[in-house]
Amino acid sequence: MDTSRTLKDEILAVLDQADRIVLLGTADIPSIKNARIFFEVSDALGYASEKIVFVLNKVDRRSPISAKDIETHIKHAVAAQLPMDEATAVTSVNKGVPFVADPRSKTTPLAQAFLQLADRLVTELQPVEEPVAASAPAAGQEDVGRKRLGRLFNRLNQ
Repeated sequence: MDTSRTLKDEILAVLDQADRIVLLGTADIPSIKNARIFFEVSDALGYASEKIVFVLNKVDRRSPISAKDIETHIKHAVAAQLPMDEATAVTSVNKGVPFVADPRSKTTPLAQAFLQLADRLVTELQPVEEPVAASAPAAGQEDVGRKRLGRLFNRLNQ
């Protein structure tokens, strides 16, 4: 769910119920300050640190602010870095086709980083199954979390 920049009661109610919160930021001072404030608020709300996944967007290797600098300042790990690729992003928006679903954009570093993040979230959110006495899974049974996310990004079991 994409939210507004302010934390209203409705948004807090959704965040309270979320299994993961993906916080997107960039390598600039206002974004880093806002991320730090969000983490302070989330700590005050009692959210577990692993509930929040911080993603650094529009990463430009020429930036004087590194992911390590940001981690130090916000006191939270940068879970993923999405490289700056305005051409891919703008083309995707203008065509109305997600870049991970477009055959020409699918192999770009941006798409690959995004798919790695999606795979990580799917893996983290898979339910832990209790050991069952030697019973095989039902034929055709698929991982529900992967299926939902796959449909969302128009990619199944890639």
